[in-house]
Amino acid sequence: LEEYDDLFDSIDEERAWGLESLELLANYFTIEDPRSFDPLDRELDMLEDLDGIVIRGILDRMEETADGRLVITDYKTGKAPPERYALPAFFALKIYALLIRRRTGRTPDAVKL
Repeated sequence: LEEYDDLFDSIDEERAWGLESLELLANYFTIEDPRSFDPLDRELDMLEDLDGIVIRGILDRMEETADGRLVITDYKTGKAPPERYALPAFFALKIYALLIRRRTGRTPDAVKL
């Protein structure tokens, strides 16, 4: 496809990108089987005004478990993030949980990275 010809400077760069993409995909399938859940929403645009403060983000997944629990998930690169990144990511998930509660009236029962 000609429209993608300028994405990479060399065939080696393109190959490296492809191999990294395959590794990320393999990591995802190691963590979970996408056939094992039916999310309520994916890539949910979270744009809300909280008393004059505009919050924007993309929530990767929201699902309801078989026992009725509401769970929100933020994907990373397919492996657990280093601790220095995990705390800010969990903070963002708490903000998403607040926004979900404002939108749906339900507080998520769990948040996952």
